[in-house]
Amino acid sequence: MYTLVTFATQWGGKHGGVNSFNADFLTAHMSYDHYESYAEDSQSAQRKTEAQTTLFQKADMVLAVGPLLRDAARDRLSGLKPVHMLISGLAEIDPQIAPNTFVAFLSGRLSDDAARIKQGQLGIAAFATAQRDARHEGRPDALRKQPKLLLRGVDFEGQLGESSLSAQQDPETELKEFAEKYAQAVVNLHTLPYTDDRQQLYSELSRSSVALMRSWHEGFGLVAWEAIAAGVPLIVSEHSGVYRLLDVFCMSAKPWRFASDWRRRIPGASLAIYAVTHALRLS
Repeated sequence: MYTLVTFATQWGGKHGGVNSFNADFLTAHMSYDHYESYAEDSQSAQRKTEAQTTLFQKADMVLAVGPLLRDAARDRLSGLKPVHMLISGLAEIDPQIAPNTFVAFLSGRLSDDAARIKQGQLGIAAFATAQRDARHEGRPDALRKQPKLLLRGVDFEGQLGESSLSAQQDPETELKEFAEKYAQAVVNLHTLPYTDDRQQLYSELSRSSVALMRSWHEGFGLVAWEAIAAGVPLIVSEHSGVYRLLDVFCMSAKPWRFASDWRRRIPGASLAIYAVTHALRLS
């Protein structure tokens, strides 16, 4: 995906989801070479990567959001021209006092076509596992007292990838059953559809105890950037542009380490949630 600094004309999906421009400035928002072969297939990855490279070569100036996408664009250009990194300003979000009830916030495209990359199942299973372990171990208290998981971006029109249990079920029932399997108990799970209302999203995020960005790959990571703006503790994948940016300046916490099989990452992710609740209790 690309953003034009001046004027643009969109091609549409049949051209790999990229835009064609008559102007000279191009901004890259994703790197197909990093994830498309896993999300779709190798031929799709090659086709879209070649389309990206062609557009980069034609532009007089190439910009990219964050260090991961900058390096990806440099690889496509092989030194032909410089690539300039852009970092967007932080959103204006008023920080809120941490809620008494522990609330985990998970947003993004929770849909079938995004399931393999966005790994919504991982966030749900990790939260449920952390709740189960806290109940068995008697701590931390925050995870024993009916914690809440808020999902924003649920696809109520289709199914939810590998978590799908039955075409007969609605997504909310399906997700709750999925969470209960890992928690071995009822989970206070709230499922909401995608929204364009940024203020609503910021309100939900700022009133959360922790934000989860669980993607297997993320070119930058707007959810993580907004969590930082809101002052909300963040559990983030190291396979993201925002993690690489933080790593340069101030990274001290351990990130999630992801493989393509999200089930292998559940123990580590649940321990990260435990660590956040422990830190909040001490603060």
